[in-house]
Amino acid sequence: MLKNAPLTPIILIGVFTLLFIGATLLLAFNIFLEPRGTLILAGIAFVCWFEFLLGFMIGAFLIKGFFGNGLSGAITAILFKVTTLYGFIGIVTLIIFAFFPESPQRDNLFGAAIFFESILFFAIGTALIYFDYRNQSDQKDVLEKREEHATKSYDLSGILLSMRDLKVTEAETLARFDRLMKKLENAEQCLAHSHGGGLANQVPDFKSLDLQISETIDNLTISSTSLTQEGKEVSEETLHKMETDANGLHSLLARAKLL
Repeated sequence: MLKNAPLTPIILIGVFTLLFIGATLLLAFNIFLEPRGTLILAGIAFVCWFEFLLGFMIGAFLIKGFFGNGLSGAITAILFKVTTLYGFIGIVTLIIFAFFPESPQRDNLFGAAIFFESILFFAIGTALIYFDYRNQSDQKDVLEKREEHATKSYDLSGILLSMRDLKVTEAETLARFDRLMKKLENAEQCLAHSHGGGLANQVPDFKSLDLQISETIDNLTISSTSLTQEGKEVSEETLHKMETDANGLHSLLARAKLL
């Protein structure tokens, strides 16, 4: 289960990728002696690009295996574009340096430019992956909370179902009973379509409110069970308690921006 974005392994994988790119540049410059033609520099740049792409692919595979969460489809497409842009910038760099006379200084500057571009695009890719995992983690919590609220909504449905079987004869009690049921129906719909804490950044004490909502629904369940056990007549004491809990539930739902 992903709870925190895996920043450390992403950085480690990127560092190793950059080390491979740096080693490739050093090795190539030692194997191919001056004068180095543009085709040689192009080959070196292609190998660096391939290592960059391979590093991201291996990194994504290892992170998915370790954390159980792969990259989202949107971020995968963006990373593909980033890698493509990295290759395009490398081609532009190669074309620019092709106009310079062949010399050790030119080759060293070319290698430094390729390595700097690798660092820059690695930083961009790392930031994208990090925020993608952060977003996935937040969304996972939201979906889990929605499931919890859906369960509470079913609890309220059960309460409403049991209340519809109760016998109410007095007009005043009947009016109170109808108002209570309307409030519970409203609360049921709110929980069934809950944002799951997706607006929690706008509700500083959302976790505390959510716990109170759960406790209030539990109290309503107990009260409704008490009503059915008392028989078909509605108990004044139990009805008053349910009205109090229903009002409190509405207040909590409003404070949690669920209403």
